[in-house]
Amino acid sequence: MSFAGVQSVGTGLSHAIGRVIGATWNIPHGITSCLTLAEVMRHQSRKYPDRLALIAKAEGQDLKGLSKDRQAQYAAERVEELVKDLGISKRLSDYGIRREDLPSIAKDASGPEEYPMALDILEAIL
Repeated sequence: MSFAGVQSVGTGLSHAIGRVIGATWNIPHGITSCLTLAEVMRHQSRKYPDRLALIAKAEGQDLKGLSKDRQAQYAAERVEELVKDLGISKRLSDYGIRREDLPSIAKDASGPEEYPMALDILEAIL
């Protein structure tokens, strides 16, 4: 039942990329989230700084004096630090994914409008 809502609201780019790489390279969903989430947040912070700033606030850090843009970037940095603290690689190449695989992954995980961003994200985490 917890997954039933996905048909109504869809998924974000991190989950969509994770679904493709998880199914194709047999990588567990939790690992795919660790691979993709911080970089997706970094890209989305440019478009939705107010939303990502709320995440930074929820992370409980002192954000006084920081612009919304910097707060949004900080949210992504904190997620990246969490993954690093878990000792999980955030490089796709560590899981057998090659540069030539990236266009196909981006195509399968996104629509035409999101394709360039998906490809940028994948290249950043290769």
